[in-house]
Amino acid sequence: MKNFIVRSQYKVAPNIALIKYWGKYHEDLIIPLNTSVSMTLSTDDIATKTSLEFGNHVGEDTLILNNKKAPITGRITRLLEYFRNEHNKQLMKKFNLSASEVKNGRFKITSSNNFPTASGLASSASGLACLTMCLQEAFEFKPEYEGHLTVLARLGSGSACRSVYGGIVEWRGVNPSLLDAKNVNIDEISRLSIAKQLFKQEHVKDWNVLVVIASSREKETSSTIGMRNTVLTSPLIQHRVRHTVPERVDAIVKAIRDKDLNTVAEIMIKDSNQFHACCLDTYPPLLYLNHTSSLVISAIHKLNEILPIKLGYTFDAGPNAVILAHDSVIDLVNKFFVELFGVPQERLNEKASKGSTSQITNTQVSNLLAELQKKWKDEIALARVYHLLRTRVGDDPQKLSE
Repeated sequence: MKNFIVRSQYKVAPNIALIKYWGKYHEDLIIPLNTSVSMTLSTDDIATKTSLEFGNHVGEDTLILNNKKAPITGRITRLLEYFRNEHNKQLMKKFNLSASEVKNGRFKITSSNNFPTASGLASSASGLACLTMCLQEAFEFKPEYEGHLTVLARLGSGSACRSVYGGIVEWRGVNPSLLDAKNVNIDEISRLSIAKQLFKQEHVKDWNVLVVIASSREKETSSTIGMRNTVLTSPLIQHRVRHTVPERVDAIVKAIRDKDLNTVAEIMIKDSNQFHACCLDTYPPLLYLNHTSSLVISAIHKLNEILPIKLGYTFDAGPNAVILAHDSVIDLVNKFFVELFGVPQERLNEKASKGSTSQITNTQVSNLLAELQKKWKDEIALARVYHLLRTRVGDDPQKLSE
């Protein structure tokens, strides 16, 4: 048997949805009910780093995650098997191997996150996107159609397809006109459910992101189970995917194109709130937000009465807030939340720590902070902020040298 080995290494950031994906049209192929729009974070601050080896020197497929051996899930296996068994012709040619020799090769995957495991950021999205990027390079993948690589990332984890690109990304859901159709070509629908980059990072270079980690616990109901129950029991989700989301996608894309951050902020807030309304409309209800989440929401709306460029917020299926802020106000907002919740330095990432040293020079904001610290004294005492992470919208995944 000929010896062979290929290696690849990438760094990929998680993404945050401005228009949420919630609910699957097809469970196994992970085709979403609705289109979503997201921003990919910067790999300089928040990222997954993955290295991959594939060859006949490894005894079995292995996954090392954050320095610990981890189980290889069914979705990861599906991704690995596609490349090992279906997209192996380039390796056969490169090393003069038979198909069976390639199929007998094994993977060694080593992956780590530079952000807290319980941060509420989509580590599965960045992790599976990172793995997909490694696989496509190692196997010299040649896409058969536009967005083919994002479809493969989607099979590992739905939102992973959005982290294949930097900047602002759209992941296409099912056309609402097909939601009730009986005879559909599911393969064709799957091919159309791709992610594409709408705007490069440069277009939104003055956007900043502040992540308020309000829980260190795993959620009681996973996103997979939660969205399945929502689709089965919530009348509101049906209205959302048919009527609300298509209009919001058009509106937020136009606002981003026009660099109208005030409108972007309003739309992302409304969409986050409606998403959580659908969670509450689920039976039994999905309670993803907590006490700290409510304080962050209230504080942002009070700040938006003062600030010239409004803040946006969004919450995924969890209590952790993602705040969108313009360059001109980010230091102010950073300092405000550090002071409001009394977040210690060891719970700040590097950029948040630097921002915490700035002064609140805006008198109205300073007065609001003092007012809330007094008025919300008991509520703040019950709040918990485990980490405060600061970053920006980032570029495409980074290929790393071996």
